[in-house]
Amino acid sequence: MAEPLRVDNAGFDPPFIEQGGISQLKVAGGWGFVWKDGPDSGHGFLVRPECYPKELPDEDTCQGIQTTSATHQAAFMQALVLPPRAKNLVLEARVAYHAPAGGMAVKVGIDGTGQTGDMYADTIQWGSWLNQDGDPPWEAGKFVVAKAFLPDPQTGYASLWLYSQNKWRGKNNHVFWLDVNAYIKDGPPDPDPATAAEKIMAAVDLLLESVALL
Repeated sequence: MAEPLRVDNAGFDPPFIEQGGISQLKVAGGWGFVWKDGPDSGHGFLVRPECYPKELPDEDTCQGIQTTSATHQAAFMQALVLPPRAKNLVLEARVAYHAPAGGMAVKVGIDGTGQTGDMYADTIQWGSWLNQDGDPPWEAGKFVVAKAFLPDPQTGYASLWLYSQNKWRGKNNHVFWLDVNAYIKDGPPDPDPATAAEKIMAAVDLLLESVALL
């Protein structure tokens, strides 16, 4: 059976807390926020997004993030205290976005060190992109998933990462994080598809070598 992990404010409920005295940065309690400032931010490339509470049809309050006529790379995150011997973690998040110009992409990740300062850290184990190529311009309530197998020695912590970026300076670029779920999965980690493919190819090579010797 899966053992749920306690995520603080997994549904992005109020209150939303103003960050650093910036009125355009309102982040759901329990979550932190980081973004990248680009050298061409004055021209709309890699700017600080706006964060705010949002209510969508048939949904409770969610965490919104947007840029207007600009691109961004940004992430929400929080650290968790793990129970002893927690190794095989899964993070699921439900997300919607609206980017009429296209180019929006999102993913989630798990960091077994528990760090919350670097969204580009090599220690983050990311799941697959949702809409990496930027089409279609609207997605509603899609799931994004990350799986992480924590190596020894363990720190006793993990951090959850919800990342978004957009490639085009469209008039409106909105992402809505609806809710998240994190849990410990029983059993061994899922096989890495790349590793599995390498093993298959190695077996095929051995088979061909043995046939050649006949």
